[in-house]
Amino acid sequence: MEIARRYRRFKWPKIKVYGPRSRSDIKLLSVQELERLTVAASANPKWSAEGRPEWLQKHRTSIKSLMMTVFGTEGETAYRCMVMAVMDDRSKCNFTLDVSVGDFDRLPDVPLEEVISLAHRYLLGFPPLELDPAQKEAWRRLRRSSDG
Repeated sequence: MEIARRYRRFKWPKIKVYGPRSRSDIKLLSVQELERLTVAASANPKWSAEGRPEWLQKHRTSIKSLMMTVFGTEGETAYRCMVMAVMDDRSKCNFTLDVSVGDFDRLPDVPLEEVISLAHRYLLGFPPLELDPAQKEAWRRLRRSSDG
């Protein structure tokens, strides 16, 4: 019961992600830059999102691209970021990483062409809905008639 009361009183910090003077940027990362930021996050005792250092060492050579965006704050001097990795085999993954405001600002923005590509990859990732029963039956009839 005590845990439930404490949990209800806890308020996650909020950041207005989209709008004036907010961090809606999407940043590009190199593997080396991600390694540096991971070490910095791990060394800061006030930050809890340290990335995935073991995963990074294991998969560093198969990472095709890395992007990062803010989704919250970690104190006044750091952002809680989501890092998205696209691998050579086209698989994708993401994880959290705390990044200082200054380090985030110094990273290059993702070019518009890459943002469009990212949007397409996202949209193509939506699973298709099954056909309605009447549509399935019409499709079966069409296949039967074409099979002759």
